[in-house]
Amino acid sequence: MTGEPTEYWRAIDSSASGQVVVAANHNGGVFMSNDYGHTFTPMTITLAATPTPVADGWYRLALSRDGATVALAGNPQWGTGGSTTGIYVGRSAANVWTWTQGSTVSGNYGAIAMSANGDIIGASLYAPTQPGSAPGQVLISTNHGATFAQATTPTGGTNWRGLAMTATGSKLLLGEGDFATAAPGHVYLSSGTVGQ
Repeated sequence: MTGEPTEYWRAIDSSASGQVVVAANHNGGVFMSNDYGHTFTPMTITLAATPTPVADGWYRLALSRDGATVALAGNPQWGTGGSTTGIYVGRSAANVWTWTQGSTVSGNYGAIAMSANGDIIGASLYAPTQPGSAPGQVLISTNHGATFAQATTPTGGTNWRGLAMTATGSKLLLGEGDFATAAPGHVYLSSGTVGQ
């Protein structure tokens, strides 16, 4: 492998074929490979309204099965040292990436998952360990990451560390637990259909 620096890598995902790979580190680097992970090039996350690249301590990511949608979120405990600035979603058309900030919720992101085509994206947060962080919650987008809304979660749950989604995005699995306080939790399956 070439092109990727020695770093504190926190998240990696690939397309269904394995041809597209995205890796992120908590010092703000995001790298993409289009050749099955043999070579990597840096990705720059910029929003249309702000040409300055987004600097965040990237901690979680998910890539759609076709490799054309990626969602990223940070964690305030690592990297830049400041608060995370939310969830960023990139979409590729003809190898040109366009980025949006789908959510401004700043907190401890535990996991990100998405449907196979990237239409539905979920992100979980666990109980805050940093001042100013959002409480534990689950955020869902049903419009390809343009916006996110808080989902209803099991009563009393705050430490949402794990999140998985079916290929269609119709069902979620949530894992709860806090290793810092040795508080175990449960795994929950959503009832009903996500986004309805």
